[in-house]
Amino acid sequence: MGKGYRVELTATAASTCTENPRVRLSNILLSMKSGDVVEIVGEETYYPYNKLVSILKGSGLVMRSESYDGLTYTVVAEKP
Repeated sequence: MGKGYRVELTATAASTCTENPRVRLSNILLSMKSGDVVEIVGEETYYPYNKLVSILKGSGLVMRSESYDGLTYTVVAEKP
């Protein structure tokens, strides 16, 4: 079993974190190894769901679960 990561792509996280959530996501995607899992909780208005899914798939991750209500989403993806 690999490492687990969690990222919040929300306006609140962006205003309270010392590291920009978008930068943190990029760093995690670049460092993930086989078996690592990332959970992303986000807001459509801060980081669009379709853009996130495209980036995750483009990074070679496999979607394990997705929940999206048009405003907020939760995605769990794994590096094969």
